[in-house]
Order: sequence, then structure tokens, then C-alpha cells
Amino acid sequence: DTKFQEYVSEMKSRGIKLLPPDVNKSLDRFTICDNSLLFPLNAISGVNDVLVANIIHERNINGEFKTLFDFVIRLFPYKISEVQIKHLIDAGALDSLYHSRESMRYTVLSAIQYATLLSDENGGQISLGIHELMVPPMINMKDNPLDNLDKEYDAIGIMLSDNPLSYKKQLI
Repeated sequence: DTKFQEYVSEMKSRGIKLLPPDVNKSLDRFTICDNSLLFPLNAISGVNDVLVANIIHERNINGEFKTLFDFVIRLFPYKISEVQIKHLIDAGALDSLYHSRESMRYTVLSAIQYATLLSDENGGQISLGIHELMVPPMINMKDNPLDNLDKEYDAIGIMLSDNPLSYKKQLI
């Protein structure tokens, strides 16, 4: 991991900005996006190449993911796990779907239960004939930015979304 850290430091010194992974943009390798380098999904701890291929395939077939519930429902047939979803949240890969990582962490189980309701025994989506079935609400929680950065570091080995020192300026 020190070699990776050296690589990232070199990129930053050259003025190349690194973007966190994003389920709506990232691939299975680093790519250029908005004059920056976009982190790949398979660099996230606990996210394997099969899941990454399924995310990319689902996104290519049915378009971008709109919400956490949309993401979970669409990936449920591919056997995505709660742990994998939480790793994606911690890495910042679902930030484009909702503004609070902590809220998504607390809502994951509801999203999986909802996807289970909409699926048959093989995991495929079924039509229940009740389109009024309400999507459960997001559980609103306040993010702790430093906690998010710690979890981001655990998930991808680097803090890309922010710098912990920016929260400690007053102390410094």
C-alpha cells in the first residue's frame, strides 16, 4: 500500500486530481473524467470483479442509478450483499445517489428488505401488481465528516473526498 500512496502523491504533485469511485461513472480501471482520474470500483475493499461487472452491465442496460433503493433493487438479482453495499457507501461510490453516507448506511437493510419484497425466489424482479407500493423512506442521519473519511480510507486506502486537516484548522 505504500507504493500506492507514493503513486497517489506523485499524481497530486503533478496536479492530477483523483475522484472517488462512483457507481454511475466508474469502471474496473482508472478512467479520465472531467479532467481528473476517476477511481475504479474494483479498488474498493470487499468489492470483487464480478460485482463490478454486474454494476457496469446493469448501468449500461438500464441507465444510471437514481437512488439507493434503485441501486439495491437492480443489483439484488446479482446477489449483492449488505456488506458490499456498505463498502460502496464507505468508499463514496454512492455519493451521487444521496447526500448522506450515514443515512445510506442506516437505510441499507430497509432497501434490501424492499428488494426482497419485489423479487421472486430466484432473485429476479416480479411485478406484484401494486405499483403504489411505497418505497421506504431514507433514515435521516447526520454525517460525521471525520468518520466518513476514516471509513473511506478503510474502503479504498486513501481519503479522496476531503482532507481531515480541514476539520482541524481551528486547532492547528
